[in-house]
Amino acid sequence: MDRTHNAARPLPPTLRNVSQHLAWSRKPAGLWWSDGAAWRELVERAPTIALMGRDVGEFDYRLALPEDMRLLVIDDFEAVLGASREFGRPMPHAAKGFFWQKGDTTRYDPDQDRDLHGKGRGRAFLMDWAAVARAGYDGVEIRMPVGQERGDRPFMEWLDRDWDLMSGCAWNCERIVAELVEPDVGPGPSPC
Repeated sequence: MDRTHNAARPLPPTLRNVSQHLAWSRKPAGLWWSDGAAWRELVERAPTIALMGRDVGEFDYRLALPEDMRLLVIDDFEAVLGASREFGRPMPHAAKGFFWQKGDTTRYDPDQDRDLHGKGRGRAFLMDWAAVARAGYDGVEIRMPVGQERGDRPFMEWLDRDWDLMSGCAWNCERIVAELVEPDVGPGPSPC
């Protein structure tokens, strides 16, 4: 993946870590990237209401992650199920947890999700990004098509509704190297 971060303002010379203090949220907090210009192209197309009126940032950075950085990698549907099983939690308003599950209702169990196995929509839940960070991960990277591009695999709410494209986010950022990508100015004037 060509990890590119797009920003409206220049990044500081030293990146800082971002804590995952919310027990449940739609997306983690941190430094985001897409594969090359994918984010820029998505914002320019604005295929969803959430992206309408949003501007592409002026600054693009190529990110170099440390070799020993530990990412939660989601690269196939089995990885989606594994991450969902380990870190999926009931939405905050569902005080009784996953009432349709037998046994532990504090964690999502895809094996008990009839809708998911009928190739429909997986039940709605949120990822506990703070638990992902506590498990020793420095970030997450989605390396498979999501949303409309997912093909014939089942729809997983936390992934296909909330992630627009293959991308990643790191919360342990202090060792990431961000190199400004100079804008392509095109061909200059021809020499005389």
